[in-house]
Amino acid sequence: MVSINSSIAREIATTFNFDDPVIGYVLERRSLTNIPDCRTRYIQFIISFFLDEDTSILRLLLDRKHVIQSILPGLIYDDVDTVQLFLLALIEKVVQSSAISKTQKVKVFNQSSLDFIMKLYHWEGPEKFKKETTKDKKKKSKEEDVS
Repeated sequence: MVSINSSIAREIATTFNFDDPVIGYVLERRSLTNIPDCRTRYIQFIISFFLDEDTSILRLLLDRKHVIQSILPGLIYDDVDTVQLFLLALIEKVVQSSAISKTQKVKVFNQSSLDFIMKLYHWEGPEKFKKETTKDKKKKSKEEDVS
């Protein structure tokens, strides 16, 4: 819907509640069997705002607190295509864009964001997430058995 035209994208960017707590749950929803999963679809939704030619829509999105920052922590476990697409969109549409102010860039690329981006040098991918999730489930079931 966002990619249909700029007025629809602007309407969605202004009315959609990016700060809703449900977004956090969406970003935690991963599936190795149903690909793309909820998290990947949400990231694609955000990237669709980057692709609009009207940079005021992207500036509007960047002014929203935590939109980009909420995606960064989990990128280390996302598939390579999603990571590349997201980073490419950030580089081309935010970092290299003269339409985005330096102030907005500094707000997006704060210390926490840069730490998560640096962790991508040690990208682990979806398989590592699967192993971590399996370990957590086994540990939790052992704790329940002990109780």
